[in-house]
Amino acid sequence: MNVLELDDTKLLYIGPPNRDGTPGRCTHLSGVNAGLEGVLLSDHPDGFEFGQQRIVKSKGAKQPGAKFLRALREEREFDFTVHIFGRTAREAQMRRTAWFRSWSTGRPGHLCFFSQNLGWHFIRVQRGDDPPRPTLGVDLADSLQYGFTESYDMHVVSMDSDYSSFDEEITWVNKLGLNEATLRSRNTGEYELWPRYTMNGPGRWWIEDPLDAEDEIRLLSTPMLAANEELRIDTNPQRRTARVYSPATGIDGRNVWGQLGGRRWIKPVPAGESKEIVVRIEGGTLASSLIMQGTPKFEGPY
Repeated sequence: MNVLELDDTKLLYIGPPNRDGTPGRCTHLSGVNAGLEGVLLSDHPDGFEFGQQRIVKSKGAKQPGAKFLRALREEREFDFTVHIFGRTAREAQMRRTAWFRSWSTGRPGHLCFFSQNLGWHFIRVQRGDDPPRPTLGVDLADSLQYGFTESYDMHVVSMDSDYSSFDEEITWVNKLGLNEATLRSRNTGEYELWPRYTMNGPGRWWIEDPLDAEDEIRLLSTPMLAANEELRIDTNPQRRTARVYSPATGIDGRNVWGQLGGRRWIKPVPAGESKEIVVRIEGGTLASSLIMQGTPKFEGPY
């Protein structure tokens, strides 16, 4: 059955990637194909929709009330119950083992929601402080509807409290030899978006900082790239990076953030808006290309 054929919200859990890089185990918890792997989500899960926020404020000795400074989004905690079942006791126990082996305290998996409103949303989760607790007993219960079953109370945590959707991506190639283009970065999320850029050599790139005023322009230049090099830049203040990759550097790349000379992108794309960003190439070719990506962030799964 197709996810578009039902109004029910679809919920998947995908475990951490395997050591060889292949995707982790996928479990259909709710919606289309729910219970396909023998695990079902119970009613009334807690923590899925709204995350905890901490208000930072200041107070004076004689000040009435307080002054708002900012709001900090805390890690998000989920509490829910799953039912694990099988046609035989052995099958139910095998499914139980597979379910708990797909969870880790140090390597996050993903809860994936699909709704008719906003499509797919994802959040990284891992086991929390409290261990899973069985709600029945030592032995599996035998029911007419599901066979042998057991229920577990789960407590999981997301260190990054925001949901993500698929990346917004634009690719520009200097086919016409104009050496300049205006790209539109779109933010469909509820929080600010910091663009990421991937560009090839040879040449030096100039990328606009999306300032608030449309008539202002502030371009930042990158280090000069050789013909076989690729530069990747993340403008997010929490993980600012600029690394060059080539056959000589291998998969780890080379850090070139210091070559920006202290210059950095200071403005994100505001929530629910789009910004035009000018890009230029100096000393490039008709094969010069730039990829602009951004990950919209949301508070809730739908």
